[in-house]
Amino acid sequence: MPQRNESDGIDGVATVVGRLRDEILLERRSTVENGGIDVGKRCDGMPELEDDQRDQPLDDEEVCLDLGEPSPEVIDYARRELGETDDVKCRTLQELRDMIYEEHPEIHQDIRPLEMKYIGDDDVVSVPPYRTQCGRRIMIYRLGNWDPRKYSVEEIFKATIIILELGVLEPRAQILGGTVIFDLEGITMAHAWTITPQVANMVIALMVSAFPMKTHAIHILHQSWVFDVMFSVFKPLLDARMQKKIFFHGGNMDSLHKHISPFHLPKRYGGIREELPYYKWIDNLSKVPQIVKEMKQLGYIVPEEILQQLGQLIED
Repeated sequence: MPQRNESDGIDGVATVVGRLRDEILLERRSTVENGGIDVGKRCDGMPELEDDQRDQPLDDEEVCLDLGEPSPEVIDYARRELGETDDVKCRTLQELRDMIYEEHPEIHQDIRPLEMKYIGDDDVVSVPPYRTQCGRRIMIYRLGNWDPRKYSVEEIFKATIIILELGVLEPRAQILGGTVIFDLEGITMAHAWTITPQVANMVIALMVSAFPMKTHAIHILHQSWVFDVMFSVFKPLLDARMQKKIFFHGGNMDSLHKHISPFHLPKRYGGIREELPYYKWIDNLSKVPQIVKEMKQLGYIVPEEILQQLGQLIED
């Protein structure tokens, strides 16, 4: 964290503001729990997993991947609930990757992560640096911000692939998976026309059924009649198991909070957290030799200047 030079008076105000923020959080958590659902216990068999994000400063979010070994509790969950060992995990990840690449090669070709910042600039895709109370990553789509005239839906798929491939480098993410939020405020028929059966199949493959980072829930916000048109293409492709993962909230953030605690959500969704744009993920992770090496091995095109800057660190 950078050094601060504020006076004692300013520090005192910051402390009071921090306490007030925590009190608001507790009040929100109480509201959710008194509504009949304790979000702290909605973790699919993981009540023993402790929230390791409570002590992180809310105004100093950092972009990083947790590349270390999962906690004993997470490993035990993998073995107990998923029947997963290291050998099974590696084999399954590779099999699923191969299947996705074979069925949808068009979204795996000529991917240049550092040149896709425009998607982040438009705030179409974002990944908060924090996780849900269950330890799962969150991916947020705001499709109303996407202008189909500027770039195709395949570009959004490519950005998704980058996020998921990098995210799955986290051993914990391989086990716990992730949660997706689709904020559909502002979508129009121009967006609906892009949803062909082929696109719907790709969404299902990436988000629901097959990709190595398992999606445990998909939350739909601000849906309208335009969404009904789009969803009519998806619905025939969803079996009963898939449909149980999808939750519709409209503009009711209290409904969303029954699944994700406000402590783990951005302010615009009734939470208390900040957000980070997509490009900050790519910028920060491109400075980590291990991750750049993984990018190369996955077939991503990394600028030569990045490779030269990291030099021997990547070779090692």
